Amino acid sequence: MFKKRCRGCSKDFYALDLMNGLCADCFTDSARAADAETQAEANLTSRAESVILTTECCPGFAIKDRLGIVAAECCLGVNIFRDAFAGARDLFGGRTEAMQKALAEAREAAVAELKKEVARRGGNGAVGVRIGYEQISPGSGNMLLVTAIGTAVAI
Repeated sequence: MFKKRCRGCSKDFYALDLMNGLCADCFTDSARAADAETQAEANLTSRAESVILTTECCPGFAIKDRLGIVAAECCLGVNIFRDAFAGARDLFGGRTEAMQKALAEAREAAVAELKKEVARRGGNGAVGVRIGYEQISPGSGNMLLVTAIGTAVAI
């Protein structure tokens, strides 16, 4: 039988005793670490239910501490068909529901990421939030960048 070295502890084991290059102990430890990382992300997401305000004050709440600037971005790819129809609407007038829906989804994603950044800083809110839209065109494609920037606070 062939012996191989465990990627985790560097001990020699028979090749059939290794799982993804790890011995049983290291494999269990890596699974625990992956579970802990998944749990930490879930905790962060649940803690990310923050108060997001465009104003500098929070009526009814006292700001205990300002934790610094937080920012989040969401890049939206505009496909050729959506872009072509938007161009036709631009020429003849009217609304493009597909583009509006995509923009709303991108804005919601940017705000959700902003909430996670606030939670990472130990806050439970953001004040002075501004949302920006910018068109970027790498190569021949069209992309829309949605940014959310504000100040993380502890309320």
